[in-house]
Amino acid sequence: MTTGELARGLGVDRSRLTDYRAGGRPSVATARRAALLFRVDPVAVLVAGGLLTAEEAGLRRARPDPAELGDDELIAELRRRVKK
Repeated sequence: MTTGELARGLGVDRSRLTDYRAGGRPSVATARRAALLFRVDPVAVLVAGGLLTAEEAGLRRARPDPAELGDDELIAELRRRVKK
C-alpha cells in the first residue's frame, strides 16, 4: 500500500500521515477508519494512536516478557504460572 492509498483509505491528506509519524494523534474517526481498513480491533488502534491508554481500554499484556523481569519478578511469575 502506498502512502497515497493509505491517506485515501483513511480519508486524510498525505500531510496528516507525516504529522502522525512525528507523534501527532489521529482523530477518533480516523482511528476507526484505520481499524476498518486493516481489519483490526478498533480499541487497539485507539490505544496505539494515543487516544486511550491500555488501562482505559481494559487491555493488559497477556504475559510479561521474561527477558524484561528481574530475578525476583521472574521467580514470582514462574510461581504464578505453576499454580494454574
